Amino acid sequence: MALALPTITTTTTPARLRFLSLLILGLALATGIFASIVVSNRASTTDRIRTVDEPSILVAREVQASLAEADASAATAFLAGGIENADQRLRYEAAIADAEASLSGLAALVADDAESAAAVVEIQQTVSTYTGLIETARVNNRQGFPVGAAYLTNASDLLTGEVYPLTDLVANNQSSQYRSDVQALIGSRIALPVLSVALAVVLIVVLLRTQGYIANKFSRRFNPLLVAATVLSLILALWLAFAFSSQSINTSDAREDSYRTVRELVDARALAFRAKSAESRYLIARGGESTADFDAEAIRTIEALERAVGPQGEWDDYLNTHRTIISAVEAGDRTTAEEVALGESNIEFDEFDAAIVSQLTRNQNDFRSSMDVAYGATDFLTFGSLALAIAAAILSFLGIQSRINEYR
Repeated sequence: MALALPTITTTTTPARLRFLSLLILGLALATGIFASIVVSNRASTTDRIRTVDEPSILVAREVQASLAEADASAATAFLAGGIENADQRLRYEAAIADAEASLSGLAALVADDAESAAAVVEIQQTVSTYTGLIETARVNNRQGFPVGAAYLTNASDLLTGEVYPLTDLVANNQSSQYRSDVQALIGSRIALPVLSVALAVVLIVVLLRTQGYIANKFSRRFNPLLVAATVLSLILALWLAFAFSSQSINTSDAREDSYRTVRELVDARALAFRAKSAESRYLIARGGESTADFDAEAIRTIEALERAVGPQGEWDDYLNTHRTIISAVEAGDRTTAEEVALGESNIEFDEFDAAIVSQLTRNQNDFRSSMDVAYGATDFLTFGSLALAIAAAILSFLGIQSRINEYR
């Protein structure tokens, strides 16, 4: 349906022109102010996704992965007996340091979420207890006391029973915020940017109809100032449409192609370390435990890798080595089982870990790149939309006023 100019009670041309001038002025200002607010809100949401939502989710998962790595390294070092494996001990210390650094960063990221902030504090306190248990286990192991294995098991249980559920809580809370923010950009609140573009289009139509009216009344084909106002309004409409489209597309791409894969890969890495720890604890127990813990974590790792299309070949290689260990134990050859666990098993697992970290890095870079483009799509548009609208309003006012002046 063609846009018709509002009915005006007076029939004099100057009165009509004054009405049109006020109509365009009000519409231009409304378009500029509304567009500026929408752009600002969407820019803030996009920035929160890339600097808070996604990083906090990943850091929470990385805390779990680092602690699982520390636990696996502690168990492997313990398996070597009184003279612990120096390399595994260094890896344990590095993983604990990574976890503590990540927790400090996570505390800053979730400071506005009371539940998550409290959970981070509790995690930090529990990690201190965990490291104390590991040190007690280490001292007893070096002295040849069997009770060291009990301390090691208690430490692992502390992670499984208390720390991991808390990291899950933090990650889930931040995931909810992430989904809400993404939905605001590409879902339920998409009507707002559409409306801002629609207002700019209405402004263009009113300007064109006004120029047609003036051309008929004054027998002049062009009013330069109104033409300039129309061009600025067209630039505003196209800029808004392009920015909002780019923002939505890149946010969607980041979610579909990168974020979900990264989340699954981080989970898979943590689960894999938990499986490796279970393998060592099984050997340390010397028949006191079954392979149930390892089997459960291994299955969950496989499922996460399948969802992420992760390095399944490297994981299968490690699983084959694990089966060699179990076969040796079942055959009564514990010496071979422990040699494989401390040698080939570690090598295969490290190759898997290197592969998953490499894929993680690529997908994280892809996510950040997409979100940087989404954020950059509205660069200068908050002020630019308002400036263009004001300029269009001023030019249209002056253009119409020049025709009104001809009646004086």
